[in-house]
Amino acid sequence: MSSEIRKKELRLQVNNNWHDVTIEYKGNNEAIVTVGNDPVEIRWENKKPIDQKPTTTPKTPEVTPVQPAITQPVTQNDKTITAPMPGRIIGISVKPNDSVSIGDEICILEAMKMQQTITATFSGTVKNVAVQPGDTIPAGQTIVEFE
Repeated sequence: MSSEIRKKELRLQVNNNWHDVTIEYKGNNEAIVTVGNDPVEIRWENKKPIDQKPTTTPKTPEVTPVQPAITQPVTQNDKTITAPMPGRIIGISVKPNDSVSIGDEICILEAMKMQQTITATFSGTVKNVAVQPGDTIPAGQTIVEFE
């Protein structure tokens, strides 16, 4: 800042009361602040000159990629169909000894207030149905076992 005195006149509101304020910058982080007719000399410390704008650019927030939801059931050694996500079994479409083809409906799973149809990812004969309608299951829970 130059050695000249700069002056700024303001009208400030503090606690619903308006005040006429004059700020006379003297340089070297010193000023005289006058509120009404009462002058007060002030000093301050800061890391940058008073009129300098910040030189740093704002940080861009880090973006963590979101893993896509599993939309098909997880299979284990081609003998089971498991839940792709936690949820509640709404209905079962197969029973033991049923023959199932790829794409056939196995059950309906409700997750986050949405219903998802779980379908067969391979053909086979149902050996065991491990869940019942109304069961709340975690991700990875076996739903159906095949022979």
